[in-house]
Amino acid sequence: MVLLVIDAQPEAFPAATRPILAAIVRHVRRARRDGVWIAIVEHGQCAGYPTHPAIRRALAGYPRAVNVVKPGDDGANPIFTALYAAGCRDYSEFRLCGVNADKCVLETAHSLAAMFPDSRIAAHRDACATVESRFTWDHWDSYAQWLPNIRSA
Repeated sequence: MVLLVIDAQPEAFPAATRPILAAIVRHVRRARRDGVWIAIVEHGQCAGYPTHPAIRRALAGYPRAVNVVKPGDDGANPIFTALYAAGCRDYSEFRLCGVNADKCVLETAHSLAAMFPDSRIAAHRDACATVESRFTWDHWDSYAQWLPNIRSA
């Protein structure tokens, strides 16, 4: 399993609230405890604004964490490249959290599902935020009709 923390940069996610940040940190700590690979994915357009310090502290010294800077909304290719270079070979399950659930998180999940059609891909609902008021998790779950390995958790 791989945990992906998408765009959890303070300047990039005005939608994130304390409960969302706390949930992300909980998932990071749980993944770390379980020895899971963790990818911190940062949007290149927010260069100079690293991932939230609380998340960085939860990852300090963890050898199975990689940092990925993606050029746009979809981070699947740079995520795979960084994980593979670091030694990760298990792509059977991806868990995603971060922002924005209706954009970067969703687009990355969609591309990962296409890259790894036998993998399971899920977003942690409690650890995803969005600025789009019309977004519902039905958007996420509707992808199952085309890519059955995507779901929300």
